[in-house]
Amino acid sequence: MAVRKSIPESELALRDSMWPDAEVRFWHPRLHGAFISIPKTLPFLGRMMDEMSKNFPVSETYATLWCWTWDNNAYTRLNHIEEMAFAAGFTGQRGIRTFQDRLKRLEALGFVELKAAGNSKMAFAYLPNPHAVIFRHFEALTSPSATSEAKELARGLQEGTFNAFLARAQELGCKDVIAMLEARAAAAAAA
Repeated sequence: MAVRKSIPESELALRDSMWPDAEVRFWHPRLHGAFISIPKTLPFLGRMMDEMSKNFPVSETYATLWCWTWDNNAYTRLNHIEEMAFAAGFTGQRGIRTFQDRLKRLEALGFVELKAAGNSKMAFAYLPNPHAVIFRHFEALTSPSATSEAKELARGLQEGTFNAFLARAQELGCKDVIAMLEARAAAAAAA
């Protein structure tokens, strides 16, 4: 009986069959440094963030913040705000102000927590688990008992996008998402 290879092994074998020299050409984070871990659900999270911040996209700002953190700490200093604004796509005289506006919007949505220091109202940023944040928004959107403020923040979030996020998270085996789904199912069964 043949032993089934793990998905990563089979994917590497497939990659190497098409690009035999891939191993020596790809950017390997452990060898080259300057890497962070990101959720594989980030494209879905970014889309949902942008849906909730209609006409003021925040996903590039969020991705920039994430790339300024160190692996496994979800925290950054905002002492290079000019560079961060540029990296997020905001340039010119209003670039920094626009970046700061997006930070405030992300904070209002709960994806970022900001702290002041000295004269700076935005000196530090912490990024809580975005899966938990998006679950809170979806619950607010669908719960009749949610506050009007919570519903207003979640307005724009599309059920189809949330379901696509759930499907991808479950495919990836995101333990936090699975636990939140189980808790939601238990609460529904108890009600």
